[in-house]
Amino acid sequence: MKKEQQLKNLIKKQLKVAGYKMTPQREATVTVLVQNRDHHLTAEKIFMLTKQLSNDIGLATVYRTIELLTNIKVLKKSSFDQDGIVRYELIQNQGIQLICKNCGRVIEVDQDFMTYFSKVIAKDYNFMVNDDFNNVHIEGLCSECVTQVAVQNNA
Repeated sequence: MKKEQQLKNLIKKQLKVAGYKMTPQREATVTVLVQNRDHHLTAEKIFMLTKQLSNDIGLATVYRTIELLTNIKVLKKSSFDQDGIVRYELIQNQGIQLICKNCGRVIEVDQDFMTYFSKVIAKDYNFMVNDDFNNVHIEGLCSECVTQVAVQNNA
């Protein structure tokens, strides 16, 4: 459950950075996507599952939300050759993520640092890193939690 909440918080942050709010309709759609994060869903399937969570949501709203989430790189649009049907997949773990073990905050590492990091690994370890940096999580404490711990230790 914690992973689902972290993903929802990350998507909410991505929406905010892009200038959008997490409306109740978007939240219902995001909930479906997060709960089915290991599946490639059609827009129709996303709608049907979202309709179960939010009975008053319309098909056009779900389609607009899918389009928005695709545009801000939360969803990946795929079409498989076998059937030609467009499916959507939640993009998880874009690059390196710093995860606070105390509050659950997720901080995305800057792309420039990731490029630098891959060059250091290539040079120092003679190891070529994949460009996508999938599934790299570094756990620790965010700056706010470090401050809280320091205050508690000095009290």
